[in-house]
Amino acid sequence: PGEYTVTVTSAGKSDTMTVTVEEDPRVEMSPEDRAKRRKAIDTLTSLIRAADEPTRKAIGLTTALTSLTGSWTGPNAVPVPDAAKKAVEDMEAKVKTAAATFTTPAPAGGRGGGGAGARGDFVPPPVTQKLTRLMGMVGNYSGPPTSLQLAEIEEASAELQKGAAEINALWEEVPTLNKTLMDAGVAYFKVTLPATVPPPGRGRGGN
Repeated sequence: PGEYTVTVTSAGKSDTMTVTVEEDPRVEMSPEDRAKRRKAIDTLTSLIRAADEPTRKAIGLTTALTSLTGSWTGPNAVPVPDAAKKAVEDMEAKVKTAAATFTTPAPAGGRGGGGAGARGDFVPPPVTQKLTRLMGMVGNYSGPPTSLQLAEIEEASAELQKGAAEINALWEEVPTLNKTLMDAGVAYFKVTLPATVPPPGRGRGGN
């Protein structure tokens, strides 16, 4: 709530005016509950923004490593020494584990969605999906966040912090891995960060 200055620009012309935003009179909340709701929304907004960079790094690392190993299997591919392969495989395994905090892993074996057969193993949803879900639950409800929602926000914050630290540590390992590849006579790889992050899907985390 409060007064805000809004500027609208169209066809090279601008117009500025002040608008007053008021609370919905149909919503009855105490000042304390309003403050709790606002604090939760502000916290979730900050967490979602903080998840952007490590998510892009996770996607970039995964894509670069997949492209690198794919280049080794072509008909004209140059043989890769075992030590170099092992270094890349180790990095791939670590990236896959760390990236699961931010992205939904692809189904094993490329399984499609058939109606028959047993369901796959439970895969926890990425933290980005958790944060988006919580933002929807808190932001779309005219009331204070529940104790469970507050606990989930704290849990997601800790998960985000841990996952970001893991991704950043792997990011720092890229020059060392590239040196190993170059010493083995293998072309190094370059990580390109995606400009945007795909919106988190529903994933396979269940209800």
